This record gives sequence, C-alpha cells and structure tokens, in this order.
Amino acid sequence: MLHIVKHHQALAQALAYVDAEDPILLVEDGVYAALAEHASHIALTQNANPFYVLDADVKARGLEKLPLNHVELIDFSGFVVLTEDNETSMTW
Repeated sequence: MLHIVKHHQALAQALAYVDAEDPILLVEDGVYAALAEHASHIALTQNANPFYVLDADVKARGLEKLPLNHVELIDFSGFVVLTEDNETSMTW
C-alpha cells in the first residue's frame, strides 16, 4: 500500500499503520518532515520504509536548496509509477 502523507503531523499516525515494504510519499506540507531540522524527521530515520518526496512540493516551498535526508525526490511521473506499483493507497 502506498501511503501519501500530506502534512508532517500525520506522519507519526501513518507510520503506525505501514507494513515493512510500504512506500511513503511526502507531499504538500508533508515535505517538511524530510528536513533534518524538523521535529517529524526523527520518524524517517527510525523507519526502514522507502520514503519519497514530491519534487514540485519541495520547490513550491522554496526547499530545493536544503538537504533532504532519508528520502528520494520524485516528479509527477514517479508519483504515477508509485500508484501503478501499489494496488491501494491511503492519504494521511
């Protein structure tokens, strides 16, 4: 299942329900959790799930020059691939 996290405050809740192989995509204000200085970032470093961040949302928030840790940047095509690769998705 693909977990789409739209806000950094929902990340902890989403992580309580993910299976070991479930990918997690950070979008909208959820991208802030990818910043090492952010309070929600600790959840990323303690979890082995694959994490992705939507590049357009990073750019929209002016974060493209900041280091994003433990995540892979993807574009909208990558978002489509993630949804194709996962039968179900949940938005948090």
